[in-house]
Parts: sequence; C-alpha cells; structure tokens
Amino acid sequence: MKEFDSEQIGQILDNYIGGICVFYYDVDTCKYNFLYVNDGFFRMLSVTKPAGMMLLTNAMKTVIPDDMPLIQQWIKDVISDNGSVEVEFRYVTLDGQLSWIAIRGNLYERKGSINTIVCAITDITEKKSIEEEFMTQYEFMNKLMDIGINFDYNVRNDVCEIRTGKSWMESGNMLVDRFSERYQNSGIHPDDLEMFKNAVKIAMKRPMQDSFECRVASPFSKKKQEYRWYKCNIMSVLGVEGYVTHVLGLISDIHEQKLQEIELKLRADKDSLTGLLNKGVTEELITKNLLFLEENEKKGALILLDVDDFKNVNDTLGHATGDEALSLIGKVLLRNFKGMDVVGRIGGDEFMIFMGDIKETHDAVSMAEKVQKEILKECTNEELKKVFSVSIGIVLCPDNGWDFQELYKLADEALYESKKLGKARFSIYQKQ
Repeated sequence: MKEFDSEQIGQILDNYIGGICVFYYDVDTCKYNFLYVNDGFFRMLSVTKPAGMMLLTNAMKTVIPDDMPLIQQWIKDVISDNGSVEVEFRYVTLDGQLSWIAIRGNLYERKGSINTIVCAITDITEKKSIEEEFMTQYEFMNKLMDIGINFDYNVRNDVCEIRTGKSWMESGNMLVDRFSERYQNSGIHPDDLEMFKNAVKIAMKRPMQDSFECRVASPFSKKKQEYRWYKCNIMSVLGVEGYVTHVLGLISDIHEQKLQEIELKLRADKDSLTGLLNKGVTEELITKNLLFLEENEKKGALILLDVDDFKNVNDTLGHATGDEALSLIGKVLLRNFKGMDVVGRIGGDEFMIFMGDIKETHDAVSMAEKVQKEILKECTNEELKKVFSVSIGIVLCPDNGWDFQELYKLADEALYESKKLGKARFSIYQKQ
C-alpha cells in the first residue's frame, strides 16, 4: 500500500466535502482552540474560510440553549476515552437560519488538563428535515379514527400513496406517480373534480386544513362508475425550510349519511302533493338560469299556470277532488318539462314554469297548448272535467329583460289577460 506524507493527507482531507477538525480542550478552563480545520468543512457550510473560522471561534454561542447539555455530555464522554462518540445538535448559521450538525469524535492525546480531540463534522439538516416530516405525518395519521381510504401526496416527488387496507403496512397500497397529471383519472366524479383539484393545489402552496365532500367511483365495486359519497379532510405538512412537502388526507365513507341528507333535502324542496319544487327553490333556480341565459345570450320563457275558479272546485266537489286536480297538473308538467326547465308549485293552485334555452316564441306557445290539452285529456273524473280548466300567462326573455321579479310581474299580467278573455287559454305578454 502506498504511503502518503502529511502534505498529501492534508490535500485529501481538504478535498473531502465534510468537516475534519482537531482542537484542544482544557478541562480546567473549559476553553477550546482549533488546531486544524479542513477546507471541506467550509465548502459543506457554503461559507468562506474567515467566516467559517469566526463561526468555530464562537461555536458555543451559536448552539441552541436546549442542546448545550448534549454537547457538554459529549465532551465528557470523549475525554473519558470512551472510543468514538457522536452527538447531534442545532445551531444558528451566520445568516440566521436553524441547522443541524452531527459530530463524531474521539480523544487523540491528553497532556495534563489539555485534551486533543479529533472529530468529523457532518451537516444533517436535510436528514433532520425528512425525519421531522415523517414524524409530523406519523403523528397526524395516528390521530385519524374510523379510517376509510387515506392518501399521502409527496409534493416534491409528485407521488401519491393511497392506502386501501386497514394499515399503512398492509400490501395493496397504491403508488400513483405524476399524480398532478393523473388524478383526473382517479375515479372522482367529473362534477367534483375541479373542487378536489383546487383544494390540493391550495394545500400545496400554503399551510392549511380543509374538508369537502365529493363522489368517487368505488375501487372495490364490480359495477362501472358506481359512485359513493366521501368526506375528504386534507392537511398541509411543512418541512423545516417552511415549504409544503406533503399533503395528507383522510377519506371517510359518508355515502349512507349523504343519501339521507339528499333525500331529506329533496323532501323539503318539493311539494308533497304534486312532486314539484316548492316556491323558494323554484324562484332560486329560475334566478340562476336567468343569469346563465343572459351570460350565454340565449332565450327563455317564464310561464304562470293557474286553475280557473279553483275555489269553486273545492266548494262544490270537495277538497279531495281539488287535490286530485292539482296532482294531475303536477304529473303533466313533470312529464313535459325536462333539462334546464324549472317546474314548481308556488301557491295553492298556481304553478310556475321556466323554459330555458328556447329557440323561438313558438316553443313556449306550443308547450302551453300541449299542457292545456293533456290536462283535460287525462282527467278521468267526469264531475271534475265539467268545471276543470287552466289559464296560462307567458313572458319572454330577453325581450322583457332578465330580472326575475319583473318577469314574474309581467307573466302575472299575461295570466290576468287570459282570465279576462274568458279563461281556459294562454296569453303572451306584449309591451304596451
């Protein structure tokens, strides 16, 4: 084996990216003095040699106070000649950042109170950052109860681990690389995809906790596109540098609960007798549709339908027959209006229909004629048929603007015109 002289060894050590140091330590005064520091130490810390020496000279002042006992114990262990001893601690860099250092040292020589210590120094800041990220994730996941499907999205690597078993240690967990490109194929319902995308995008940029509900095609279902409702809780995890490194999530199955909520809402939104929307929901949906049509420069029609002499029907034939008449109207309207159309019962015997995206005025007129004919045709109660008829008022937009309340008022005027002209007919509002 080739032998190297001290100068050659010094060159080798200087080229090593890491710290190699030799220093005296006086046990009587607790003072230290560096005898040798390789150039690799300064390159490791990305500082100049003068700046690095200043850092070493004031080394004890830069150490985080909570970690000082660790260093003091390390010196005692080294001086006791216990072999190679290692310590990890935090210190403040010259630019005010918090970093981690690992020192492995041993006693080289002792003369009286002076001890010569040789040590290797390594910057372990990145290692500690990874450890802290893992511990944060571990603690977070330990808090999660009643787990359904969980995920851990590594922002740096763009890889998402999806847990499908009861524990992270089970086989079967899925790793999805290039997650930011591929989550649109993850089985999330198309209507909920944008919401999921935005939530993850925000969580990648800044610390946050959020929750939302979405539909996902069950990976365990044998049926195609069988969606279930899930509640998704997500949380950003910061690395030591202050940047988001992971987005952690818990997905809980809330399908049965959500179906009950939807059912209750549908019941609340609908009129129990006719199956049509109630007044509040009808007006809300029509207002939204008006805004959509206006933005997209399309046409629509607001229609009011009213039973002629309904009080007389109730008084002469009874309320049960009156309910029969209203139920029949509901069935006819539900059958004839679809898509963007909104159909609701807004009063005792008054109905409102909004036809969205019609091509011509004739579309609204022909539908009004059809509804009137079908209502009379499908009435099987002969006594009711003798007195049963409906009147209709129609107002068109954008001919008469886009304001719901104004259109409602004008449709009511058209309805009044039908009544005035003899009932059992329809009228279109005409500007005076």
